Amino acid sequence: MRFLAASLVLTGLLGCDGVHHVDSRYATPERTMATLLASYGLADKSLAEVQSLRRTGRVHVRDVAARQSCFERFDTAEDEAMAGYVVAVLAEADGSARPTLTAGTARVAIGDSATIVLHDHEGSWRIDLPASVPVTTREAIHQAVMRTGNEHR
Repeated sequence: MRFLAASLVLTGLLGCDGVHHVDSRYATPERTMATLLASYGLADKSLAEVQSLRRTGRVHVRDVAARQSCFERFDTAEDEAMAGYVVAVLAEADGSARPTLTAGTARVAIGDSATIVLHDHEGSWRIDLPASVPVTTREAIHQAVMRTGNEHR
């Protein structure tokens, strides 16, 4: 009888569908943005330190997988450039981020200059690159990527 009970419990545990693990690095909009900064080694840096690193060209991706997981889509050179824009905005926010959450969407105002948009994907918040980068900046990135692509042909 104990064997049957143990078998039923084990079968029930193994057969649990719908169990979903959420990586805590993406559990909130704030954590996703912090993970993005950490993927570049910019977490806990002061604004002066960030500006110095940018001026000297010493801002580089240190955790590619974590960086890519911060975004809904990250496939192209344009995505990479837009991610750079978002990182720069967040790194220089200096505590001015103001999140507003509504129905699975977070809009994080960075001062008066930018808004980062994130969507909830079953408990994991991901940055929507096109919605987070101004149209004029996206167009400039597109043109630069097209020029670079044409130069290599």
